[in-house]
Amino acid sequence: MGLLADESPIPSQTAIGDYRVVGRFASGGMGDVYEVVNPLLREFFAMKVLREGSASGPARKEAVMRFLDEARLTARLRHGNIVTLHTMGLEPTRGRLYFVMDYVGLVPQRRAEILGAGPWFSHGSTEAGAIARQPLSLEEVLRVRGPLDEAVVRVLADDIARALHCAHSFGGGIVHCDLKPANVLLRDDGHAVVSDFGIARARSAEQAPEATSVILGTPDYMAPEPVSYTHLRAHET
Repeated sequence: MGLLADESPIPSQTAIGDYRVVGRFASGGMGDVYEVVNPLLREFFAMKVLREGSASGPARKEAVMRFLDEARLTARLRHGNIVTLHTMGLEPTRGRLYFVMDYVGLVPQRRAEILGAGPWFSHGSTEAGAIARQPLSLEEVLRVRGPLDEAVVRVLADDIARALHCAHSFGGGIVHCDLKPANVLLRDDGHAVVSDFGIARARSAEQAPEATSVILGTPDYMAPEPVSYTHLRAHET
């Protein structure tokens, strides 16, 4: 996710449910992501708020349904390598949907070590939440640090595979549909957490006939089968 400037962020200190906004740190096609704090727990979380945008009518309805699907599918999954969703509600000023999940961020020392070719793995940080944490994606690491050591790659691949196995094994199966380095976050201990189930689908929905009419995902990271299948179906009709 990269910051977008076409929608004003929710002001700092705005109260949303049991949380107060610290600041916006990312935006995507459907939602802005904020760092928020629960004052009673003194813990920090990430809150994704559905973007208002300019869509209306059927397009707006589709955006709302995708946002709800992301929340409902993510809420079903409980795994150490998948970001945990805690609650969902309506933002009070404009009635926008939001959900709250774990804030996966690194303390400055660990962020500097991983980006600067220092030690990758550690026992994590016991620093208090007041220490400014920042999210760090695998995409950013690869851009700054370049190719990773084989031992690190093996561990990260195992983390990601375990996360996907959990999703694929739940009920009828949940397919992420947009797995890429930008959607893999790193913890203080150096292990990976899969995030952003924004276009995930239950396997049963993926197999429905109408699900083949639209291709969702990032082209550079998509498997060829969905594109090829949709292309063939288009020529059959």
